[in-house]
Amino acid sequence: MLDEPVLILNRSWIPLQIADVRRGIVLLYKGVAEVVCPRTFRTYDFARWVSASTGDDTPYLQTPRFRLPVPEVLVLARFNRIVRRPIRFSRRNVLVRDNWTCQYCGRRFPERELTLEHVRPISRGGTNSWRNVVVACTACNKRKADRTPSQAGMRLLRTPREPRRLYTTRPQLRRVRATWEPFLTHPSLA
Repeated sequence: MLDEPVLILNRSWIPLQIADVRRGIVLLYKGVAEVVCPRTFRTYDFARWVSASTGDDTPYLQTPRFRLPVPEVLVLARFNRIVRRPIRFSRRNVLVRDNWTCQYCGRRFPERELTLEHVRPISRGGTNSWRNVVVACTACNKRKADRTPSQAGMRLLRTPREPRRLYTTRPQLRRVRATWEPFLTHPSLA
């Protein structure tokens, strides 16, 4: 139960990160954050959250003196910035950036049928970087082989770029909890 995900919002209610319940309870107890009820949007400090009646179906932690409902969403009391961290270059993040779509034929495939393809091949001075790697289906990857797209007579759908932080975070957040949906509709996440 302590390892369940909790959505952390900044003071403007913009998603910052996903933490676990353990971390969320520490933030709540220290007064750094308040719980947001995803159904009513009411906020609760630690004392009010302990005494809140959230219904029988809400999971809770039992302490020797009280029951503590497990929070789903927390809003920070003071922090209002949006943290911009560089996104780690990885296979998973390239798949998310390209939306599991071959950048040559434009079709979506299951992850197992996709490869990472170097626009400029490594043998010709290409690098493993956001600007040189795209998602390609195995057929397009074989067709392009060890050539540049122009040499292979192929065109990229989009020029590869390093994604913005929230661009890759949003799809990951969407898969976690349905109750987070109202908090993920901020224009900065589009």
